Amino acid sequence: MPIGLFYFHQFPGLFFLSNLVVLPVLGIILGFVILVILLSLLDLLPNFIAETYGTLISILNPFISWVVGKEEFVFTDIHFNI
Repeated sequence: MPIGLFYFHQFPGLFFLSNLVVLPVLGIILGFVILVILLSLLDLLPNFIAETYGTLISILNPFISWVVGKEEFVFTDIHFNI
């Protein structure tokens, strides 16, 4: 946080809410991506696994877009000296 404030002079107010949602889903997505890569290298990738992976990403993207659109929760012009 201090480095982000020092360089960008802003603080996202919805970081806690977005982290509560994104981090668990991201863990599932990372697990799926390892599975998809391994199975595709072996030419054994079932279609339902690839579709499930795409569905997880398509569920997460609107939430991230919603959080990004809430600019009133971004506190700007935060300046401090070292």
